[in-house]
Amino acid sequence: MCNCISKFVRKALKYDRSSEGSDYHLITCFALTVSIKAEKILELGVRGGNTTLAFVSAAKQAGGNVESVDINSTNFRCPRELESKWKCSQSDSIKCLGNIFQGDVYDMV
Repeated sequence: MCNCISKFVRKALKYDRSSEGSDYHLITCFALTVSIKAEKILELGVRGGNTTLAFVSAAKQAGGNVESVDINSTNFRCPRELESKWKCSQSDSIKCLGNIFQGDVYDMV
């Protein structure tokens, strides 16, 4: 099982206004992704990578992959054991969403 889960729990329990907005929901993101066995996950926005780590960890459990799109560059570095599960593109999320309506199918967005 993913050793990141304890990190997600700590972040949720220590959540305050200075935390990234998604910190409180990392456990939920992980659990939902695993429970629906999402194989193709699209993340819009990476920022510090907290949610990215939750999705990529869940993708490993579910046998899936994560595609992240962010218009800005990120300092997040995926853990080596999860690198094969993650692809990040520096692009406009709105343009990426347009591709979904042209046939791309994702289990989780």
